[in-house]
Amino acid sequence: MGKLLYFKRWNVVQGYSKQGRYKGRKRRNVLKKGFTLIEVLVALLVFIIGVGSIFYVFSKFSDLMRNRFVITCVTEAAYYALDACAAGAAPPGSLTCGNITVDISVSGCEPSPGACRNVSVTASYNTISFSLTTKKCDLGASP
Repeated sequence: MGKLLYFKRWNVVQGYSKQGRYKGRKRRNVLKKGFTLIEVLVALLVFIIGVGSIFYVFSKFSDLMRNRFVITCVTEAAYYALDACAAGAAPPGSLTCGNITVDISVSGCEPSPGACRNVSVTASYNTISFSLTTKKCDLGASP
């Protein structure tokens, strides 16, 4: 075929045939309306990746907030047990915080008048644990 030129303004295809004669014919107004299948699939893929990314970020944020809550509960439970030991009361074996139960283990809380000892508290929930160690001295006589 010969060279074809398309003039959009006049909507005419012009060119030369193999014999060199000028040919010009009106082209039907064939404007594309809508999207091709590939364009729709690419747009759908981009949309799915975007929505998936948003859901991933929200789920990670939720996990981080839950871990923050658990860490706060475990820390508070350890300090509560240490305060109970310092006050002379028996520290609890577990403490409920929200909807979780924190296990507490205390060593060295037994009273010993006139002596100092190391008090160690460990609070844990699943894989998260928090430990405190301090020195407690009973210098006065026990009542």
